[in-house]
Amino acid sequence: MINKDQTFESKYELLEELGKGMFGTVKKCQCTDTGVEYAAKVVRKTTKNKEEVVREVSTMNLLQHKSIAQIHDAFESKRQMVIVMELIRGKELFEKVCQEDTLLTEKQCVYYLRQILSGVEYMHKKKIVHLDLKPENILCIDSPQGYDEIKLIDFGLARDLSSTKQLSCICGTPEFVAPEVINFDPISVQSDMWSLGVITYVLLSGISPFLGDDDGETLQNVTFGEFDFEDEDGAFEHVSEIAKEFISDLLCLNPRDRLSVGDCLEHSWLNTQTNEEELDTTNLKKFIARRRWLRTIHAIKAVGRFNQVANSLGGKGKKGGDSLAKTMLAALNAANKENSIDKGR
Repeated sequence: MINKDQTFESKYELLEELGKGMFGTVKKCQCTDTGVEYAAKVVRKTTKNKEEVVREVSTMNLLQHKSIAQIHDAFESKRQMVIVMELIRGKELFEKVCQEDTLLTEKQCVYYLRQILSGVEYMHKKKIVHLDLKPENILCIDSPQGYDEIKLIDFGLARDLSSTKQLSCICGTPEFVAPEVINFDPISVQSDMWSLGVITYVLLSGISPFLGDDDGETLQNVTFGEFDFEDEDGAFEHVSEIAKEFISDLLCLNPRDRLSVGDCLEHSWLNTQTNEEELDTTNLKKFIARRRWLRTIHAIKAVGRFNQVANSLGGKGKKGGDSLAKTMLAALNAANKENSIDKGR
């Protein structure tokens, strides 16, 4: 629920800024009673922004899982909306595995993926689809017990699928978005599984399977769904065949053909993987550097911009990779004029 009886300022003190973007500002804050620090997402109140915040708060209130960032409080005043979230002190997963003191193996990848899948399984059982699973939204923190813990963050694009009504939307990040999203076909929890397939591909190789020279070409590549495990740098040289099979079973154009989260957790790769041969993270480091640079010029999460494009289609999706890519690219170009919000860490 959103607190309208108390003000944010009556319970919290704002500290330094963590990030800023088109939806507002993320700042560290401290509870004046307990001294506990949180991340506060402060959004200027408009009719549209209020709808987005209410939906995000409603979604987060349904998700109580150790691998999902937790909402703590929410406020509404005359001028702004504030979401108070768990402050996650950690690194993005891909940055974590590229540290000099970290040995990346398939066994270690499986360790992280099982945690990611655990959080996704919980979401999907609640009929929630994330729709923006990507490296930046998967954080890794050191637990008090001394092992790495995964936290899934940023549910600004998440949708509740509990209604029997089919839902279509244009949102997400080109390299990780599912084909049905681009095609404006009905989305489902299987849309997240495509994204997890791309994430696994990148984690093991450092290569983005559908990356084009620009966003438009990337989106076309996704709609074609063509990929392989051949690379001139030999990125998959030390990756097992069963891991490649796992990825292939996720990157299916037809959502019904993809592994479900339950199928993934039962897959032999996640249950028998003992390969401790070190994986080369050179390409992954390049991938991280490119993503970091892109974040300075892109605001991919511009849901409102995507909705404008969707409305221009009259609720009907265009068919054909080229026209669809151009349509979504138009929305992306509009979004690129804004700065994205960096996550509270």
